Amino acid sequence: MQIKPLITLTLLFCCGLSAFSQTRLNGRVISITDKQPIPNVSISLQGKDIGTVTNDEGRFTLVAPLTPADSLAIDYLGYRSQKISLKNISLSTNLVIQLDTLVQQLKEVAVKPLTLRQLLDSITHHNQMAFLNPMKLNGYYREFVFTNNKCTEYSDALTTYFRGTNKLSDDGQLKIIASRCAEAKEDNKDKDKSAAKEFYLESKVAPNKLFEYAMLYGMIDKYFPVEDLKNFSYSIESVENSTDLVVTVSPKPGTDKLHRVTFHLADDFTMRSYRLEIDPKRMQNLPERSLLGIHVKLLKRYAEVNYERSGNKIYPKFFKFDVMVHIGGKFLGTAFDQTYNPRSEYVTTDISTNDLKPFARGEVYKKGNLCNNGIAINDTLLKEHNFITPSRKDSLAISSMR
Repeated sequence: MQIKPLITLTLLFCCGLSAFSQTRLNGRVISITDKQPIPNVSISLQGKDIGTVTNDEGRFTLVAPLTPADSLAIDYLGYRSQKISLKNISLSTNLVIQLDTLVQQLKEVAVKPLTLRQLLDSITHHNQMAFLNPMKLNGYYREFVFTNNKCTEYSDALTTYFRGTNKLSDDGQLKIIASRCAEAKEDNKDKDKSAAKEFYLESKVAPNKLFEYAMLYGMIDKYFPVEDLKNFSYSIESVENSTDLVVTVSPKPGTDKLHRVTFHLADDFTMRSYRLEIDPKRMQNLPERSLLGIHVKLLKRYAEVNYERSGNKIYPKFFKFDVMVHIGGKFLGTAFDQTYNPRSEYVTTDISTNDLKPFARGEVYKKGNLCNNGIAINDTLLKEHNFITPSRKDSLAISSMR
């Protein structure tokens, strides 16, 4: 008679443990600053190989053998990690977790400095996760070439850019939908021919390569490789009346490095824009390269990329690349004294939401003459797109070519 209650109590206790072991914990992770959901946040049981991640709405469900002694570990790049004890948590209600950004930690670099590599890795990897994935961006691309400040070549194109993953090693694809070119005419010195000479040269840049710079990792790999980081230092400043930060990476005195980059970061560590340029302090001491009597000196290298949000993700909205060199000297009796200035610009006009699949290999543009790809661009097509409006100076330069 006394054994039955003991058995009953034991069964109830075991059933209670079994039920508790299958506890379903629902929750949501939001930013403490703007209360927006944060996707892809890692939620795990500390000390156990059990976890999940938040969806696009910041929500998660964790089904695990939970006990009051357990703790949740919440981790996401660019935010402060959290540890939450389940001792005082009601498992039957939706848990709301608010994450704070690492901005305050970055502002305290004087106390606990980050190495430059840690800083660049954090910026790169966080933004890699923040980019739309996959993305298909429709946009307008154009290219100028100025020779001695006179526009000598002009081309533009309607394009679609596809990128399917957020892996650093995966390149995107560029497809030319429609294009056109124009080049300044030269007087034909051959008296046997009366027509003016007109021809099209290859594009001076690979537009699809420029997206690697817009996606950030290509620019850092080229201008700030790991082996050169010892030659650079950085500073961090707050943006007035904002929680944003400006991070500037500059060459150290006494080094031969030329470039500096300025990142404008939101408080969640994602990019608003960046600007690459030759450090003005090094402008007067730029090296000159010579070969067979021809001297080439770099006068300018400039890149600007602006980003825009789409929900909780970002994409490159606009980018510009501008290079200028001076070519001088004499070769085979011919004297040279000219500046050469190719410029490229791109603006995203809209984001495709359907058919997010890679292009066929034959449709992908690599590098060459833009006008050998796609159909001929026309005013009707242009009216269907919001494209970069040429400045007055650009308009006059283009008009002079016709």
